[in-house]
Amino acid sequence: MVMVIDRKKLVCYVVAVKDAAGEQRCCALNEDRQWLANLGAEAAATAEKIGVFCCNPSTEVRRAAAEALGVAPDAEFVVHRLFQDSDSDECAEVIARKVGLLH
Repeated sequence: MVMVIDRKKLVCYVVAVKDAAGEQRCCALNEDRQWLANLGAEAAATAEKIGVFCCNPSTEVRRAAAEALGVAPDAEFVVHRLFQDSDSDECAEVIARKVGLLH
């Protein structure tokens, strides 16, 4: 029996932003840019080390993160992508497990 991996439950993007009070807030989005969870500093730091920095995150990532974190869409986001669309399901799952971010 082949196990099917639900990529919609895998964290693909980790987004950080400073809120109005200057506190850093982080969230996880799947590859469809849907919110999965807000993250603590430790999980976000681990994902940052493993992920690839996105110098120009898409409008969809900005919108989803702004909504999840309760900030303006034009805020300065720091985005890391953990896997690419072209990566296999198995590869995406291994990366998500490595950073402890499976949902």
